[in-house]
Amino acid sequence: MNRYSSTNIIRKILILTLSTIVIICLAINVPSAKSITKEMRTNVSVTGGTIHVHSSMDRVLFERNSGSDYASAKAGDLTIVDATGTGNGWTLTVKSKPIIETSTNDEIKDFHGGLLLETNNATIRGKTGSATKPNWKHGGAFSINNKMPLKVLHAKEGEGMGSYKVRFGNDSLKMQIPEHAIHNEENLSYQTTLVWNIISGP
Repeated sequence: MNRYSSTNIIRKILILTLSTIVIICLAINVPSAKSITKEMRTNVSVTGGTIHVHSSMDRVLFERNSGSDYASAKAGDLTIVDATGTGNGWTLTVKSKPIIETSTNDEIKDFHGGLLLETNNATIRGKTGSATKPNWKHGGAFSINNKMPLKVLHAKEGEGMGSYKVRFGNDSLKMQIPEHAIHNEENLSYQTTLVWNIISGP
């Protein structure tokens, strides 16, 4: 064997050895695509938010003009947020607390009529990114009282996710004047509180 053949053999052995070392290093240090995917799936988690409703008014104040059988008020604005991410839908209910005559601070005992909530002039606007907006249970007016919550707004499955602003008209809430005050010529005023509640589910 001549000197050049020995040199070539040594070079081939060195190249083979270096190649083997590189392959071993790659196998040890580079994770497979499967292991990367598994690790990413393990670390990613999603936490759902809450669902709630907030009214802009704590108390509703009714003003009655002398000689009128009705007193009117604004129901206020509502902010409805569904951040659960479930898409299960929801239902909005409302009832009133007992009505108080502000001049005497007494609860009205002979009040037999309900409050009328007008929705014809109400608007529902969703923030950017919100799902299909909810709908009123029916058009026109809702008769509400302080006994049982009344369903007024509804979001079906896949609707109502995100944030919505509900704005009522200026005279959106009306009440019939109690019998004892119908013939009173004074400008009487009354107040109550609307209790809004939102229930998750279709």
